[in-house]
Amino acid sequence: MKKQSIFIGVLLLAAIFGCAYVYKQLHQPIDLLEEINDIRNNSPSSANDRLQNHNSYMDTLETLKTSGSLTEGIKYLDILIEKDTDHKSVYQLEKGKLLFSMDNFKHAIESFSAAIRESPYGSPSALEWRAYSYINLKDYKSAILDAESLIEKDSTHWDRYHRIKTYCDSISRLETALQ
Repeated sequence: MKKQSIFIGVLLLAAIFGCAYVYKQLHQPIDLLEEINDIRNNSPSSANDRLQNHNSYMDTLETLKTSGSLTEGIKYLDILIEKDTDHKSVYQLEKGKLLFSMDNFKHAIESFSAAIRESPYGSPSALEWRAYSYINLKDYKSAILDAESLIEKDSTHWDRYHRIKTYCDSISRLETALQ
């Protein structure tokens, strides 16, 4: 009887350890970075090719920007906007930023507006940049509308968007009082 109890005890322990081993194998944490790198390096998929192309385009754009070739950067982005439909909103946003840095605020607004239209999420970044462009053109009402839209869409940076709105409200009131 004693040998039988020991045998049953050993079997139960083996079953418990076996279940624990299987559970551990099935529930190992996934290293997402490793998974993404594996997909990027090993998958010959067209999505991977498009992502690699996009990264290459952005590297080229960064080289143009750092060398001071902003006009060439805009021409390059125009080509990309026509060529690459997957990342059109990103290229429009980058084009707007370049135009903004060149103090070409009217064309920057057009580019940011296109980025907003092209993005499935409304591109909060393009909305913010467009608000800053409106501020530079002293179109505070439009900047306020963009800031209000940002506050509704993206609560993560609510304080920053609220500052834009408050600044524009203050300037508008000051201009009205001075007239």
